[in-house]
Amino acid sequence: MKVLALTKRRPQNRDLFTRPYGRFYHLPRLLATSGNEVHLVFASYQAEPELTEVRDGMTLHSLRAAPNVGAFYASLLQIASDIKPDVVIAFSDTWYGILGARIANAVDCKLVIDAYDNYEAYISWAKPLHWLWRKALRRADGITAAGPQLLEMLCRYGKDTSSAIVPMAADPLFEPLPLIQSREALGLPTDRKLIGYLGTADRTRGFDLFINAIEQLELKRLDYGVVLSGRNHAELTLPEHRLHRMGYVEDANMPLLINSCDLLVCINKDSAFGNFSYPVKIYEALACERPVLASDTAPARWILCDTNSLLTPLGDAHKMASKMSYLLDNPVTLRESRSTWEASSLILQKLLADI
Repeated sequence: MKVLALTKRRPQNRDLFTRPYGRFYHLPRLLATSGNEVHLVFASYQAEPELTEVRDGMTLHSLRAAPNVGAFYASLLQIASDIKPDVVIAFSDTWYGILGARIANAVDCKLVIDAYDNYEAYISWAKPLHWLWRKALRRADGITAAGPQLLEMLCRYGKDTSSAIVPMAADPLFEPLPLIQSREALGLPTDRKLIGYLGTADRTRGFDLFINAIEQLELKRLDYGVVLSGRNHAELTLPEHRLHRMGYVEDANMPLLINSCDLLVCINKDSAFGNFSYPVKIYEALACERPVLASDTAPARWILCDTNSLLTPLGDAHKMASKMSYLLDNPVTLRESRSTWEASSLILQKLLADI
């Protein structure tokens, strides 16, 4: 089968050409490993050379999508015309579903649209964009999504479309590592329990709830520290020797960071985004066999197999503090809920065969 896969070059600020990551790269890679001819096209929004390279059994194409969108589309259409794909798979976001539909129509092939978030929640006021997105979903021969809630919503716009849940997964480098050695490698203390916060430490993402929960936890115990990574600006009322701001962490060190923590916390909100969000950080914690506490959204409950001890009520800082304290002393890990890109790729391959 000839597959033309489309995605942006830098989802989540990672350059897929130099830092292979996530469903955007590993699902096409595994399609190629299974004997399909795969062309993976990256749309770059930066002023950088256009590239073509054969890697991991795929042909990678990096095309400049800005500032000349017309030239980008012409180049993409030329690639599609040359390879004559059996199917176009649109990864990444709204624009790629729309673009994939245009290319599939132009070369008369099947179209699969893959989604990992509710993209309409990103720019809720951009109604014409959402109409085009829904039109692309109606055109699709197959729709895949990271979880059941999102798939059900997307399939409302499709007409008798084949569909499948293709779960998120941790990348291959995430695996269990010794806690003490992981901490020593990162310069973290070995004499106390550590709570790691997964995600952007920003009040718009719910970090204020984490702050309030830590304030409640401080009233119960002081034998722990908090680990923050990435960009974080919100203030925690913790002594500096118990607050560890790691800043930007290299990809290779992220498994060390997760394995350093006694508990990982992932917060979401009851919103058009949070109710359809399947955080890969939860999958990374599970792959490292570390306890994780997540906001009790329908997607998180699905990922965590309805395990109540790992779910905390939305907006309840007091309950979150109690759950964190319990899990620090009584760690719970879920090996049966681990997901892999290999398993997800088999689901995608079955859908491709069906259509």
